[in-house]
Amino acid sequence: MTIDTVEGLGKSKGHVILGLQLQKARETVRFRPEEVAERLGVHLVEIVDWEAERTKPSLKQLEHLGELYGREIDYFLKKTPTSPTQVQFRSTTGLPFEGLSEESRRVIARFDELCRIALELERTLGKVQPVAIERVPKNQPPAELARNQRSLFKLGGRPVGKLRDSLMQKGVRIFQLVVPPGQFSGFSYWHSEYGPCILVNAKEVPGRRNFTIAHEYAHLLYGHPPSVCDISGEGRPGSAGDERVADLFAVGFLLPARLIDEDFSKYALSKTPSIREIGNMAGRWHVSVQAMLYRLENLALIEQDYADYLLDSYQPPHPRVPKVPRWERRLGKTFISDAVEAYHKGDISLGKLARCLDMPLRKALDVAEHITQKGAK
Repeated sequence: MTIDTVEGLGKSKGHVILGLQLQKARETVRFRPEEVAERLGVHLVEIVDWEAERTKPSLKQLEHLGELYGREIDYFLKKTPTSPTQVQFRSTTGLPFEGLSEESRRVIARFDELCRIALELERTLGKVQPVAIERVPKNQPPAELARNQRSLFKLGGRPVGKLRDSLMQKGVRIFQLVVPPGQFSGFSYWHSEYGPCILVNAKEVPGRRNFTIAHEYAHLLYGHPPSVCDISGEGRPGSAGDERVADLFAVGFLLPARLIDEDFSKYALSKTPSIREIGNMAGRWHVSVQAMLYRLENLALIEQDYADYLLDSYQPPHPRVPKVPRWERRLGKTFISDAVEAYHKGDISLGKLARCLDMPLRKALDVAEHITQKGAK
């Protein structure tokens, strides 16, 4: 049986829809049964009966449930591991998971779904990526861990420019999805089957995304509970607990004190550098202007409170048009190439490929043909 079993769903009356999967999907995004009934225009008893497997929804209703819960239809047809968001959820904003917007909860469900699909594709193709990172003791100082990780990545005196690629090569699943404004920057968990996974807000600037990945990487290394994190104040002192530890690691890993001091001196910057000079330095180290300012202030390289003074009037420049297509940046080359390979081998249909890539059928077919031609050269 391929991972595209759902293609025959509408042709057969003998398909099995698991009530437990319907319930898990609903609870992951924190919908009450009556809310789902109202959205689908059915009676509450129907939702209850579907989850108890006394009756089953139609294919059209199942499609609506998939859209509402952020899941592929095949999620409802087989037992899957429970989403870690059921275990614990915390936020630096103080919001419980239920306090996040409905769209944000659906984004997290979509992320969990992408991690599930990625593993299924790897298993189908016989190339599961081994996890090459190890947890560390929770009492290990973050500054020490940052030094150890820089040594492990053989960075020397270089900035961390392609952290996402480096971590994915070590078996960490990283997806960039659009998160509604004012909600969160990142989310991470170490899943019993999918392995270490990181979600990054695709709408934030590249420097902040790099900081978010480092921050979430710290959560994974320390074995912290699944967490939704607001990194909008990256580099600013003030967070506490696990968030503070993750921030300290990210700062030490991305912006080592000695190297930043040397870079600052190399360009002979003053105690009150211009925003352009800070922007250039932030670009060299692949972090945001904000993170760089607070790091320089923390190291006493610029005047106290100068960071807030500059940031009060700072307007980020319009981002340059990236060379890599948006859909490729968000899903990653490995996931896309695996999905296309599975499609060409007949393990998934064109419809499944389009859903994996979250694009229309025609565009998905064009992408598959382009990648195939590119690989043949």
